[in-house]
Amino acid sequence: MIPVVVQPKTIIIVVPLTILVRGHCDELMESGISFQVYGKDEILLDRPPQIIFVSVEKAVTDHFQVLAKQLKNAEKLHSIGFDEIHLVLADYRSVMKSIRPLLCIDVPFFGLTGK
Repeated sequence: MIPVVVQPKTIIIVVPLTILVRGHCDELMESGISFQVYGKDEILLDRPPQIIFVSVEKAVTDHFQVLAKQLKNAEKLHSIGFDEIHLVLADYRSVMKSIRPLLCIDVPFFGLTGK
C-alpha cells in the first residue's frame, strides 16, 4: 500500500514488477491522489503529480535521471521509495549497482513491503 501523501511535493516509487502498479493506481484514483506512470504519460515539471511510478529498468535510464534531478532542483521532489523492497534485498548487490544513479539524488529514500 502506498502511503497517503499530504504534502505538495512528488514521491517517486520504483517498482520491480510493473504488474503491481495497476493495484496501486486503482487505490490512488479512489483516494484522489494524483499519480503518473513514467513512460506512459508526459510528466510536466510545472505540475508534477504527487506520485510517479517507474520500473527499475526505466529508473536507471539517463532520461529518467534527468527528470528526477530536475524535480529535485525545482524543489518538487520529496523522496524516492522502493516498492516490494524485500525483492531488492534478496538480490541486493546487483540491484544496488543498477540503481546507483538514483542514490546520488539528495532526498530521503524508503522501502515498502507487504511481507
